Amino acid sequence: MVLNKLWSPGKIMLTGEYLVLQGAKSLALPTVLGQSLDFSVDKNRKTKMVNWKSKMPGNEIWYSNQFLIDSDFSPNQQIGSQRTIFIQSLLRAINILKPDFFKDTGVYTFNTFLDFDPGWGLGSSSSLIANLALLTDLQPFEILFHSSLNQGSGYDVAVCYMAEPITYFIEESIFHWAEPVELNWKQFANDCRLIYLNRKQDSNTEVTDFKSKWEINHGHNVISEITEITEKIIDCTTKEEFCSLLNQHELILSEVLKKKTIKEEFFKDYNGTIKSLGAWGGDFILACSEHPPEYTESYFMNKGYQVIIDFGKMIDYEWKE
Repeated sequence: MVLNKLWSPGKIMLTGEYLVLQGAKSLALPTVLGQSLDFSVDKNRKTKMVNWKSKMPGNEIWYSNQFLIDSDFSPNQQIGSQRTIFIQSLLRAINILKPDFFKDTGVYTFNTFLDFDPGWGLGSSSSLIANLALLTDLQPFEILFHSSLNQGSGYDVAVCYMAEPITYFIEESIFHWAEPVELNWKQFANDCRLIYLNRKQDSNTEVTDFKSKWEINHGHNVISEITEITEKIIDCTTKEEFCSLLNQHELILSEVLKKKTIKEEFFKDYNGTIKSLGAWGGDFILACSEHPPEYTESYFMNKGYQVIIDFGKMIDYEWKE
């Protein structure tokens, strides 16, 4: 029996959502919450099968299935479900890219463990791909390109694999991520809060909708403006500048998407900055105020939001002294 234990972080896209698809530079952050993978092979079994089990916090099983390797990884149950199709496509991708991986008869067991609720949008799929890349010694984008999850920008896979803050952009259909960046946010990151909006946004649907609405007359000015904000936010050292840049970013995306900002639509009376993270209208937002963080926590708790997390602790960055 061969056993591997791996872990990759979750992800947050702080800048560049949507427009990263058009060439804007984005800033992506890994999270302290992530996903682990335990892998083993029992070669004493006469069958040739993958046994897959996924658990979330509390050890609760949220997905379980078996796949027959010699039948093109056909599933034993939940045939046609979105999760089954996704896992099946990952296994097929590994088999194509590394034919020797599943060559032996036996039971290949994949046990995954999420540190967060899969509905939070922190990267249950991208952290899994990162783990599989580490397991198989493949590049994460190789697995991504050969799987059914190949509609977004790919930033999430990159940051989960790198496990450090990175900039990310697409140029002439080529994905680029830079060397890890240093952030000087120690003085204010713990004043900001991440709030889960109690609803999961379908990123693929949002991406498709954005592409259908994108107008070429937004052009390079919008792309360069978002790239400039990304570069400035990496270098900023004060909460005032940080919030100002986030506000500028929200206004630009509001105009591009023809949507109200999340603050304007739902939280007009919040005294501070609110930034959407990822696809607008779901998952997490980032809130930061001139008031102590207790003000932000009380504001959102009074509105019924229970998942409120310290931003500085979530990104778990080794703050530069």
